Amino acid sequence: MGFALAIAIAGLAAQGGDNSPQRLEALRTNAIVRLIGLFGTTFFTGIGGYVAAKMSHPNGFSNSLVVGLVSVLLAVLLATAAPGMTPLWKLLIGLLATVPAALAGGYVAQRFGV
Repeated sequence: MGFALAIAIAGLAAQGGDNSPQRLEALRTNAIVRLIGLFGTTFFTGIGGYVAAKMSHPNGFSNSLVVGLVSVLLAVLLATAAPGMTPLWKLLIGLLATVPAALAGGYVAQRFGV
């Protein structure tokens, strides 16, 4: 998701005719762009929980939990490796939403068999 968002940001900058580092930084730090990234990563964590549950029936729900916990671990490692890159509000919401999103994906896989 981050890669796709980076391409979109570069496209927006090029479309506006200004692809200076300052313009790219302004787009990258835009709250709406960050919110879209937060929704996207949370959504794809849910997809990961769904896939884990479908691939590991009947233990799907526990594997969805593992997907969520690994995602949280990776988020903490990335936040530690690049402090200040992600605003605190986005980091906290992301950490709080990750495990429930993965579990929701596992629930959909087990409950509805979709």
